[in-house]
Amino acid sequence: MPATKQGTSAEDAMLVPRTEDWQIFVKSLDSVDIPKPKLAAAMRKYREWRSANSGDKNVAG
Repeated sequence: MPATKQGTSAEDAMLVPRTEDWQIFVKSLDSVDIPKPKLAAAMRKYREWRSANSGDKNVAG
């Protein structure tokens, strides 16, 4: 019988930050002087997604 792959691979793992983690991350970026339009757009998209899914029981926070 061939050996099977054991454990968790990078493809199987998924990191899902908590709401508190996102808040700390965003707050740390507030002190940066260089404009980051792509990051700002990503944060807007995340906040829109959060508010649209606020009734979803799988969303932390």
